[in-house]
Amino acid sequence: MKKLLVFLRGFKGNHPKGRDEQEVAGYADLISRIFDNWKTLKLTESWILQFHSILLQFSDKDQTHKGKYKNSPKIDALKKP
Repeated sequence: MKKLLVFLRGFKGNHPKGRDEQEVAGYADLISRIFDNWKTLKLTESWILQFHSILLQFSDKDQTHKGKYKNSPKIDALKKP
C-alpha cells in the first residue's frame, strides 16, 4: 500500500508512463472523486459516461473513445487464437 501511495503522489503533474501506470492513475482519480462526493452522487447515464472518461483520462491509447459508448461491433473475445 505504501508503494502505491508513493506512486500516486509521484505522478501528480507528470504523465504516467506505460499502460499499467496510466490505468492505475485513472482508477485512483476516479476512486478519489467517488470518496469525496459519495453523499451527493446520483448514478445516472451521464455520470457513468463521466466515470469512463475519468478512468481513461491518462490512457494514451483510449483518448478517442473515452466517455463514449462503443460504436463498433468488433468483439475481440470471440476471436480464436
